[in-house]
Amino acid sequence: MTVQSVKERQLPELDDEFAQLASEFDTIDELKADVAEQTATQKKFEQGAQARDKVLEQLLTEIDIPLPESIVEAEIEQHFASGHEDGSDNEEHRAEVDKNTREALKAQFLLDAIAEQEDVQVGQQELIEYLVMSAQQYGMDPNQFAQLLDGQGQVPAMVAEVARRKALASVLEKVTIKDGNGDVVDLSELDAELEDGSEDDDVDEVALDEVDDAQDAADEGASDESADDAKA
Repeated sequence: MTVQSVKERQLPELDDEFAQLASEFDTIDELKADVAEQTATQKKFEQGAQARDKVLEQLLTEIDIPLPESIVEAEIEQHFASGHEDGSDNEEHRAEVDKNTREALKAQFLLDAIAEQEDVQVGQQELIEYLVMSAQQYGMDPNQFAQLLDGQGQVPAMVAEVARRKALASVLEKVTIKDGNGDVVDLSELDAELEDGSEDDDVDEVALDEVDDAQDAADEGASDESADDAKA
């Protein structure tokens, strides 16, 4: 094999001219400062996401949530009846679905109880923002997505989901969150709904004084669900 030529890739010089071509900034220093700010903001969102998950996990550990077996079985059967499993309904997979279903239902019951205790209200603008965000995730026009939900009677479920997110956000406001260096993370400027993030953060012990009654509310909610299911 004979090498005919060797080409070397020339990277652009990181100067003011590059900044003007690659961004809306006039100088490379302004561009670097903007990148640093965006990186710091993204880190805070990642910290918030991990804090959210850890707080919910600790709440579910602290509070026992009774689950009506009829509801669990109905959810599992609906999962397999949805047609997304492609014949994978075996014992091992069903056990995994059972575990995930129970965890999801416990989280729903707990957050519903906190939302009720905190008297969480969902405003029209909050619902619209969540609908728009969800529509984007599905690649749909927001108006068409809203019409589809309305036609399927799913708007109340969407309202309940927004309320759960606000309930969890209210709990996050009551806990101290520290990063891996032991520094307190300020999440006051972040939206309650955060994207999944890193796992480097250390969440302090959650103060459950504000949600002690959630256990009773969750018990009552589960009993009501069970009674309604029995009537059906």
